[in-house]
Amino acid sequence: MDAVPKRHYGTGSLRLRRRVWYARLRAPDGRQIEISTHTTDRVAAERFLWEKLGQVARGEFVGPEKITLGDLLDDLLSEYERQGRKSLPQLKSRIKQLEPLRSLKAARLRARGLDAYQQKRAESGAAPATVNRELETVRRALTLGVENELVARVPKFRFLDADNVRMGYLDHDDYARLRDRLAEPIRLMFTIAYHVGARAGAARSLTWDRVDLDGKIIYPPGAQARNKRVGAWPIYGDLERALREAQFIRERDGINCRWVVHRHGRQVVDYRDAWDEGCRAAGLPGLRFHDLRRSAVRNLLDSGLDESTVMKIIGHRTRAMLDRYNIVDPKAIRRAGEKLDRWSDERLRDSRVAKPPTALN
Repeated sequence: MDAVPKRHYGTGSLRLRRRVWYARLRAPDGRQIEISTHTTDRVAAERFLWEKLGQVARGEFVGPEKITLGDLLDDLLSEYERQGRKSLPQLKSRIKQLEPLRSLKAARLRARGLDAYQQKRAESGAAPATVNRELETVRRALTLGVENELVARVPKFRFLDADNVRMGYLDHDDYARLRDRLAEPIRLMFTIAYHVGARAGAARSLTWDRVDLDGKIIYPPGAQARNKRVGAWPIYGDLERALREAQFIRERDGINCRWVVHRHGRQVVDYRDAWDEGCRAAGLPGLRFHDLRRSAVRNLLDSGLDESTVMKIIGHRTRAMLDRYNIVDPKAIRRAGEKLDRWSDERLRDSRVAKPPTALN
């Protein structure tokens, strides 16, 4: 083990907190600051401290007291761009809403200040789930700041109660009506999602080399499966007819396109306007494409498939997630109520017939 040079009095110290060493030193303005060394090794922590002291001496040290939340949000944005994250547009939208917090010093950010932001956003009409997603962005930026040694800690976050579990469901009659009002290629994309619960991104990214019509099976690209657990989708019912029709048109017109769902030979990128227009025409305004996953779960279970197989098709990791998506069909509840009414009437009628006459004493 390499020897650690001895420090003189006044050149900083180390403090052990929850098995991690923190370095204390004087910032250029004379204030004492504390920075996590991200290590449980005392020798490595000593070297970290000496490195920071050298930065102070050379005028290169940027202390956490100068780092603003805006700096950390910019770093988070750069990280998303570097990784090519598909959620980059959503991140930009949330960062725009966080503009009032950008000037806050990251090291001084506390739960009370975040509570004030929550209240202001709620008063402006923002949904609790939306506010929570914005605060999660702040927490993610602070966590990245800790990893980059720009801030020492992440404050405790208090999130709002948000009941954001959607109950959207499409029965077969609604499916047929909406299918007839959607134009291609959104109709094919819709048919795929309704039958196997594919996410919009997975349906748009499906290629013909992963479709085995004779074997009646689809192998979705692993990179498109959000949790990378979807192994295969069955081809059945209306989905088989739609895929065979698309394949026939592709061969007849000589379309050299690898995408199953395409627009003039190019992958479909934006589908939302056509989707919303079709939903309004079918009398289903507000229906989200993701609601088709719930519909698929309900249909697959009603068909008699066991839960384990349904989870593999949909790509759910846990039974709890399956239960969350297994929305009860209101029509099925009404049919159950009618059945129970008949059962109750029959039981009451049988009890009257079987009841013996009361003996008078």
